[in-house]
Order: sequence, then C-alpha cells, then structure tokens
Amino acid sequence: MIDYYLDQNYKIEYRFMLFIYFGQKVQLLLFCLILFMIWQRLKLIQNYLIKFLCDQHPNYILRSRMKSMKVQETVNFIGRVSASNNKIRDLASIYCSIGEVYRVINTVYNFIITMTIISSFIFIISTFNTSLSFIKSENDINIFLKIIGWSFVEVLYIVTLSLYCERILKEKEKLKRLLYKILNCNLSRNMHCQTKVFIELIDVWPLTFSVYDMFEINLKMILKFISISTSYLIVVIQINNRI
Repeated sequence: MIDYYLDQNYKIEYRFMLFIYFGQKVQLLLFCLILFMIWQRLKLIQNYLIKFLCDQHPNYILRSRMKSMKVQETVNFIGRVSASNNKIRDLASIYCSIGEVYRVINTVYNFIITMTIISSFIFIISTFNTSLSFIKSENDINIFLKIIGWSFVEVLYIVTLSLYCERILKEKEKLKRLLYKILNCNLSRNMHCQTKVFIELIDVWPLTFSVYDMFEINLKMILKFISISTSYLIVVIQINNRI
C-alpha cells in the first residue's frame, strides 16, 4: 500500500486498497466499542453485588474513594435476604447473555483479528528489514519514516485489542471474587444456591477471546508476539549480514 501511495500511476488501485484498509480498521474500532460496552455491563453487575455486600457487611471497605461513591449511588438491586429473593439468579442470567454475545463476537471477528495480527507481524519484519537497507544505502529518509509510522499504527492495534480483552478478563475475575465473598454472608438457602450457580456459570463462560481456538488475545499474547517477532528479526539480521 505504501508503494501505491508513492507511485502516482496507481491512484485508483490505491484508493480501492485504502478503502478496504480503513474498512477493516473501522470494524476493529467497532469491536473495541463492543468490548467496552460489555465491560460496562460487567461493572454494573459488580456494583450491584458490592452494594449488596456493603449492606450485609457495613464494615466492608472499598479501596477507592471514587468507587465507594459510585456504589453509594447504585440502586440496591438484590435487596434483602429472603427465601423468595431471586435477584442473584437474574444477574446470573444477564451474565449468561453477555457470554452468548461474547461468543458471537468471537465468531464474527475471528478472520479480521487474524488478518490484523498477520499484517502487524509482516509490517514489523519488513520495517526492520527496510531499516537495515537504509543503513547500508543513502535513500530518502521520509519514505523510511512513513514505513515506521505505518508499522507503529499496526502494532498499536494489536496492543489495544489485547488490553481491551485483558480488561474484561480482570473484571470477570473480580466478579468471581465478589461472589465468593457473598457466599460467606448470612444468606438464605435459595440465595446461597443461586450464588454457587453464578460462580459455576462464570467458569462456563470464561469470556476469553480466542482466534480460531489457536491462541487467546490477552496481555500474554503481546509477550508472545514480541518473542516471535524478535526471533524472526534475528533471522533477518543474519540474512542481511551475509548479503
């Protein structure tokens, strides 16, 4: 695409490829927006559970002052402990719906995420190879800076995706810890069973985004991506030294 950008004879092809490129990036931005909406729903469930936990244990201390203010403003959705209270079951049903949505998103965005990871990897290798060529020869530095900028943007998409997915995983773990704390409260038998079912439901819907069941997108993926890129960069250095 950079060659099309530099060559004035390929304006139509360049515009077509640019249209496809930005279309893919818009889809990635929509993907991040959907993940942000899911994260907000998880936070809302957490606030309901924390509000109930604070009512059961007035001495329960929240770490953040801002978080404590948000919890105070939250409506007591669960209510009082009683044998006929099924609000925890309703929250579990909402979480199950979130898991279903997450599974559909995973299926729809599998190909787009795969192509983004592959293109980012290719850009990193090509950028390093180009930088070695520029060191050996005298070329226009502006072209080199454009290639580096383009590669940086590609890598930034990978980091953003990983951070969003990791954010949801952390909220899921916080939700599970809250449910374990609620189990220690003085609950009715019905609410105790609902809480245990909710914990099992979290294990059923782990909210992990996997690319064709090959690897998961999280912070560990960034480290693996860097490790693989470094290995191939060493190969590129060795090839350039022999030429």
